[in-house]
Parts: sequence; C-alpha cells; structure tokens
Amino acid sequence: MNNFVISITVLLIGIILLFPRRWAAIAIVASVLYLTQIQNFVIFGMNLFPIRFIELAGILRVFLRREIIIHNFNNIDKAFCIYNIALILIYLIRCIDDINSRNLITYQIGIFVDGMLVYIVFRGLIDNIEKLLIFLMDIVFLLIPFTVFMIIEGITGKNVFSYMVDMTITPYFRDGYYRCQASFRHAILAGSVGATMLPLFLLIMSVCNNNIIGGLGIILCVVIVLASHSSGPFMALSIGILACFLWPLRNRMKIVQWSIFWLLLFLHIIMKSPAWYLIARISDIIGGDGWHRANLINQWINSIGDWWVWGMSWNKTVNWAATTMPWGGVDVTNEYINISINGGIISLILFIMLLGKCYSNLGRKIAEAAINGDKNIELVCWGLGASLTSHVLNLLSVSYWDQFYVLWYMLLSIISGITGDVHGENDSRAVDDSSIEYEKQWWQAGS
Repeated sequence: MNNFVISITVLLIGIILLFPRRWAAIAIVASVLYLTQIQNFVIFGMNLFPIRFIELAGILRVFLRREIIIHNFNNIDKAFCIYNIALILIYLIRCIDDINSRNLITYQIGIFVDGMLVYIVFRGLIDNIEKLLIFLMDIVFLLIPFTVFMIIEGITGKNVFSYMVDMTITPYFRDGYYRCQASFRHAILAGSVGATMLPLFLLIMSVCNNNIIGGLGIILCVVIVLASHSSGPFMALSIGILACFLWPLRNRMKIVQWSIFWLLLFLHIIMKSPAWYLIARISDIIGGDGWHRANLINQWINSIGDWWVWGMSWNKTVNWAATTMPWGGVDVTNEYINISINGGIISLILFIMLLGKCYSNLGRKIAEAAINGDKNIELVCWGLGASLTSHVLNLLSVSYWDQFYVLWYMLLSIISGITGDVHGENDSRAVDDSSIEYEKQWWQAGS
C-alpha cells in the first residue's frame, strides 16, 4: 500500500476506535466505497487488504466498549455462525484428500474470518431502528462523491481511483459504454451498491418523511446502476423496487409466493429450455452474460453427484465454460453454486435456512408491529426485506468478493439486530415521529 492509502486507512481506524458508534459505522462503509483492494500487505501468506485492518479495528472497538454481548445472540446470529463454521470445516476436511483445494485454504479462511468479523461489528454498532435510519441518511452523503467518480469514469474512461493506487485502472468497454467500477474490481460489484441500497433509501422517504435526502439517495443508486452497465445489478434493482411496491399485498404474501412458484413451474414445463434459462432470455433484451449464468446452473445441476457430499475441487469445473481462471476453475458468477462447490449440499441448505430465518423474523416483526399499530416499524422491516430480496436475486449473477461482502454481511447483521426482539432476545424501541430528534442524542453518545 502506498502512503496515501495507509493515511486514509489509519484515519478511518482512528474514527472507528475513538468516535461514537454513528461515526464508526459510517467509517466502515466509507472504507468500502473509497479504499480499493488492489493494494495490500502479504503476511504469512495472508493478503491483508485495507478493509481487513478496518474489520480488526471494528471488532476491537465493539468488544472493548462492550457494545456486543455474545450470550444475547438470537436465531439469525446462531444460523449465521453455524453456516459459516460448517462451510469452512467441510472445506478443510475435504482438503485432507483434495490436494487441489489446499491451494485456496488461506483464501477460504480469510473469507470466513471476514464474514464473522463484519457481522459481529455491525451487531454491536446498529441495534435499533433509530440508529439504522440515521445511518442510512449518512450513507446518502457518502454516496455523492462516489457517484460523481462513476460519472467521470463513464464519460472519460478514466477511473479516479487510479491515482490512489498509482496504477492505471481501465474500465471494460462494451456496447459503446464504459462499465464503471469505481473502487471495486468489477463493474457488477459497483452496480450492486446502488441496486441493493435503493430499497433502504425508500425508508427515509416513508418513515422519516424526508423526501429530499431519500429522493437524493434513490437518484444516486439509479445512476450507480446505470453507470455500471451491468445486467445483474439492473435486475436486482428492478426486483428491489418491485418488492417495495408489493407493500399493499403484505398480508397476502403467501398468495404472491405460491403464484411465483407455480408460474416458474409452468414456464419450466412449457419452455424448450429449463426455467433458469429465463436469465438468458432477459439478458437478450437488456444485455449481459445471461446465457453464461444459465449454463452454469445447468452444469451445476448435472454435476450434483460430484459436489453434493462435501463439495468438489474447482478443477472439476474446467469444462463448465470456455475460459478458466488462474485457480484452475471457471468463473462461477453465482454465490449459491460457489457455496455448494466449497461446502456441499449441507452448506447450501444452511445458507438457505439463514435467509429463511431473516425473512421469517422480518415477517413476524411486521405482524407484531401491525398488532401494535406501529406502521413505521412495518415499513422499516419491509424495506429491509426488499433489500434482502435484491441481494438474493443478485447472488444468482455474482459471487460477492472484493470489499462488497461487507455490505452483504452488514445487511444480515442489521436484520438480526432489528428483529431479534421477536423472540424476546433484544430490546428494539418503536419508531415514532420523533425519531430524527434521536440523532442529536446518538451524535453526542460515546457508545
């Protein structure tokens, strides 16, 4: 890392350790948006990117200040830990006989540690709805320069972050447009920032009655997605918006869910190709590599005998696509397939169960709020569910890597913190029209 990156990293670490929780949370998101992972230190074979120093500072803070209490973990927390521990253990056990998988042991351990640290840190920093709403408003202002940088990149073809890392970062040029990536190493990840954050900014408009900040956040998200020129984030953005507008049907979601299931089953029967080739059909309209993603799912299903027990070596995916990656396998742009290759069907089931618990807790929280007549809590939980849904769809077209995983684990952690009291395990206050007044209290609070 050069001196500039080191200076910014040290500054953010200082904010995380010394400032109130509000600023610590914002510093972590700032590190995701403005610190690239191109530069790093290598210590004992482990790549220490700037974001990993940020994670260590965060975990040190929440434990030293006792902002996280382990024995208060709820059902989502337990599901998250069980899934991650099972995934890494299954991978390590397979490595005993699979020589090829041993080459990625350090990487897989790093991913495991990253996930656990980020999740625990945000469980300590954001544990109620008031903090969440203020946090989201702060993120809007963080996104302004980030979006400007993407616009500049789209117009000039020059990535502003090149000056930070002392090397030229040239965005991909496709169909007459630059695919802007900003601080990320791929345009899909940059676009995913806007796609998955937009439903959360709708909360600012609906709950905080702040149309200016909420509307600005929505505009920024749309611009980010358009600048990335990636079909995956565009589809995730669309499904997130659709999920938000299903709010009037919140009491009839069983009907909606079963309708989607039977529609997909019907299409699967009448189509010449399996239903997952709908991804390719949509890609033909909006652009992108939809056929590649549909083909990956097809190859994955046909190879179930190889991976279902405890995963398989990445070398066995070499025939799944025309090009291979440096580690010997193909570029698996699907998180569900990635999980099953690394940890078999058990890890995949545990991951789906984790998502199910998130949806279940959000649904119960909405029902509880409806009984109490608290529409604001209903809206907050619905917005979180819409954002989660955009991620669930997005994971069909990308496997989260680079620093984007921080935003994914952040959302899971926030959902856990907001809905934990469904089972009497957390004290989450109701939201009223005086929520914004709480901003002053939290601003001054030292923890």
